Amino acid sequence: MKLISNHIVEAAALITAIGNYRYIKNTRYVYFIPYLTFILLGELGATYFYHPPNTSTFKNWHIYLLVFMVTHLFLGYQFYHILTSQKRKQITFVGTTILTLILSIVLFFVEEIGNLNNFTNVIAGLFFCYLSCFALYEQLIHTEDLEVRTHHSPDFWLVTGVLFFYAGTTLPYMLYFYLKKDNVFFYGMRLYHLIPRFSSIVLYNCYVVAIILLRRKALSTASKSNTAQ
Repeated sequence: MKLISNHIVEAAALITAIGNYRYIKNTRYVYFIPYLTFILLGELGATYFYHPPNTSTFKNWHIYLLVFMVTHLFLGYQFYHILTSQKRKQITFVGTTILTLILSIVLFFVEEIGNLNNFTNVIAGLFFCYLSCFALYEQLIHTEDLEVRTHHSPDFWLVTGVLFFYAGTTLPYMLYFYLKKDNVFFYGMRLYHLIPRFSSIVLYNCYVVAIILLRRKALSTASKSNTAQ
């Protein structure tokens, strides 16, 4: 089975989460462990069925549908807790529920899911870009401490990674049929494959940074507590 860059960065993020379990176990970041495990296994399975001699487009698309569904639920949960506005929390809950229902219908009742999958990816991409922008706005505007609200904040890196990923992948999904028809390549790889893979590298590295920052925060809090005693 052919390993690609996605698998490497996903595995690195998973190892980081497991290695820092003691620091994230009492936070919502602990859910990175089951989430990243599912994503890594799902993408490995999808890659297995995509390349000869095990080629099965049917199984490949259905696996990716499950991967997307779990990703939407995970990110919806994270954004629901990151956002402070009750209105946007409601939008997050309703939007995530609708996306999950749409993917469930496609998964169980539609046979030719390739085109629909691209369409749902565009909708999901725009939705999570919207949530990411508002999450960054809230963090930058409502937090007085510049270090906390930017590069020292785990949520800042999580949201930045999500925004970069979906901003980078939504456009290729929108132009998928044109890019495929014209056989647009860049460095020997189809452009609609290259951009998502590069965006994934940024996304999972941002996850790694977020987890490491959470560990530093926990160690700093413990150190201050011991000093106070």
